[in-house]
Amino acid sequence: MRLYGANTDAGRVDVLSADSGWGTVCWEQGWGMNDADTVCKSLGFKSAVGTGKWHAGSEVGFFKSLSDLVRFDSCEHGVSVACVAKGLTHPEPNTRFSIGTLEAAREMFKNLADTTEPEEITECGASTLPPKYLIPTTGLDEVYIYHEMVGGDVSKGNALASQTPLAELERLESLTGFKVNEIGLTFDRTAVTPAEALPLYKYSGYNGHSAIHIGMDEPLRFRKADTALSRDGIQVVKDWGFTKDEMERMREVAYKAIEEEDPLVTSVVSGGAVITTRVQIPEVEEFLEKDTLVGLVKSYLGDDAVVSGYKATRLSSALSSEEQYVASRWHHDRVGRRLKLFIFLHDVDCDEGRPTQVAVPTHDILYHRTESFPYSRFHDAWVRANYNITKACGPAGGGFIFDTHTIHKGTQFGSHNRTTIIIEFHSAAKCPFVEETKLGLPCPSGDQRMLGKRLVQKKVLLPNGEPSTVDFEEGFTWRYLPGDVIPPVPPAAYLTSEEPKRGVCFYSGKQSVIHFDGEHGGGCEVGGGFTYGGFLLLLKDNGENAKKPGCNPDSAETLMRYQGRYLTDKDHEAFREVVGSEIASLAEHISRREACFIEEVLSTRRFIADPLNTLGLHLFRSLLAERMTDARRESRGLNQHPDYEEWIRNGFLLRDFDTMMEDGAKELRGILEMASGGDKVQDDLTFVPRLVSHVGLDTQYQAHVDTFHSVLKMWVYPSNVTLKEGPLHVLPGTHRNTREKLTWMYHATSTNHTPPSIKEESLRLSQPPSTFGLPAAVPCLPLPNVNWTIIIADTSSIHFRGYAEEGTTRISLRPIGGENDGGMRRLSPFRE
Repeated sequence: MRLYGANTDAGRVDVLSADSGWGTVCWEQGWGMNDADTVCKSLGFKSAVGTGKWHAGSEVGFFKSLSDLVRFDSCEHGVSVACVAKGLTHPEPNTRFSIGTLEAAREMFKNLADTTEPEEITECGASTLPPKYLIPTTGLDEVYIYHEMVGGDVSKGNALASQTPLAELERLESLTGFKVNEIGLTFDRTAVTPAEALPLYKYSGYNGHSAIHIGMDEPLRFRKADTALSRDGIQVVKDWGFTKDEMERMREVAYKAIEEEDPLVTSVVSGGAVITTRVQIPEVEEFLEKDTLVGLVKSYLGDDAVVSGYKATRLSSALSSEEQYVASRWHHDRVGRRLKLFIFLHDVDCDEGRPTQVAVPTHDILYHRTESFPYSRFHDAWVRANYNITKACGPAGGGFIFDTHTIHKGTQFGSHNRTTIIIEFHSAAKCPFVEETKLGLPCPSGDQRMLGKRLVQKKVLLPNGEPSTVDFEEGFTWRYLPGDVIPPVPPAAYLTSEEPKRGVCFYSGKQSVIHFDGEHGGGCEVGGGFTYGGFLLLLKDNGENAKKPGCNPDSAETLMRYQGRYLTDKDHEAFREVVGSEIASLAEHISRREACFIEEVLSTRRFIADPLNTLGLHLFRSLLAERMTDARRESRGLNQHPDYEEWIRNGFLLRDFDTMMEDGAKELRGILEMASGGDKVQDDLTFVPRLVSHVGLDTQYQAHVDTFHSVLKMWVYPSNVTLKEGPLHVLPGTHRNTREKLTWMYHATSTNHTPPSIKEESLRLSQPPSTFGLPAAVPCLPLPNVNWTIIIADTSSIHFRGYAEEGTTRISLRPIGGENDGGMRRLSPFRE
């Protein structure tokens, strides 16, 4: 059995008959995934991820089935399979951005699956737009190789686009220069925000893969970096930095595995035209730890980028036609934004060395259709007439990195063999989503040595991949800060441990210093002045690869003691009613887990994705945190504070700011100490003005909680703030774990993995509050006859930013100094 015509993990299935030689299997004879699995496993792969019709011609004849090798003279289609190698793993997404894009993709995929075409989506609906705004539906035979299988579906995109007023399309054209051609849509993302670009997404709104291309990839396309990769979708590199000895060792290992053709690690396709080996090459795995490489990949795929695997591949002298190697036709990989990096093991000549060719720039195209193979293969003449072509060639030790969403091709002709190492990168959320939704896409590619490792930057590089002038021993990441987020945000990376505290920011392509306290606290130094918000802040990496201390072996005993001492009979009763099981049973399950997991349960981590959520893990943490905070408050006599009852009843207080700040802010400090359960209030309570500018798709409009335990934040509003400015709204009393709130939290967290209701690890309420018996929201408006009103709120309450028209601004004062994120420092609630 062999594969033919594609890569070594996919292609036409050929079977050898002792009587009649090689032949392929007819698609019409009931071929299915079980058969595809049989083929892949017999070739040394883990399993099949897809199967379909083989569209290329066949000169070998046809058989009825794998087991019945009766020869047919002709058959309309052969069969193809796509396989995945053994050892496939997927790191869980662990950044707010990655989790957010995963949520968006899941929601879009669900909507695409649930939505039927509205009646007005018809052919005639498209005629309302001028031709330059329409997807061409004629002349497709000059564009698509398999044009007879493409055709009329694109008219749905025209009809959807026609729902946007012509004036809006004209405005977007003037801003972004957007263009529509036979294969997709392009526009300048530096000229608009994602919200402003929404009308353009209607062109591909009928594409079944929009969940990937729009929900998951579009946010990354708006994060432009100052690199050739970001600009063109390909970056040719003359020297990856390997030593002469390292290159020699890599060649020796790769060449030996390719030439010996060990079936356990090496695959051969099309009679030796393409050979791939999955042999381990230590120098490659060491290369993946280089900070310059990690910085480049993260600048393109986001902070949660992973390396999926690597392989060594040879295009040999046996390769001489497109039929042997379907990747030698212009195509994209259908899987959206991902990177492949090539290391040349020898010099690759631009003419005779079979270089990869890339059409530039095509990496940011929103393709009209990607659901099937025919939509991804294009005629050579059309591609060359519409795009510039880059040939990826150069000396040994160099290579290139490119986005496989580009239109690209291998070169089937040439007098030289080409042997390269190929490394594949994805965002952490992508391949788990493809697997979860059974889209049957090559994510990751099947024939490679699977790694599934998150990339970690150990040294500080700027977001554009250039080296920073500062360095830290820990891993790090960059986070974008809008104007209403008050730095420092835990875990900010401090330049020194001494006062005044300073950090690192990145604004307008340059590294600078951010002040965390003093007159300019929260400001990033820019050209002799300061900017507040709209920049990137350097944070310590708290992901799974961050350095962790040893875990306490007594953590199980601590957990059992806490739950026995602090949880009440009413807690047990409410938990039992909502979850349907006992707290004691859950606690027993937790105590049997490893010490590090138990420490995580007793940490400030906002959400833990684990199967124990089906037994109420998140509710358990929330109840225990509340009871331990109550106990600290009571032990210090803080439950006698005059504002205690109002605080417990509502979870927020509105007070005259000027009065609160008298006598060294004595009264405000008293309230903060009571509300937090006795936490120390920072010495210097300084408030500075912050401007909120409303945008169309602000996630703060959705009701949410910041975390599972009590966290205090403060806003100070001037007297002229009204509902039109979108003030803070709070659902009173939802800082307490009522049965209604517990019911909602269990609904949102009881799945085994990070649920779609979580964005940035904060639970979000997607249904009306009345669904769970929760109270209606109350707007926090200024007190009458008061110049400035301070709002002190527990943001474990369900709250949200009030809606306002896009472009509306609201000013407020926010506290700075210390790791407060607009409130008091977030300490662990699990302390006595």
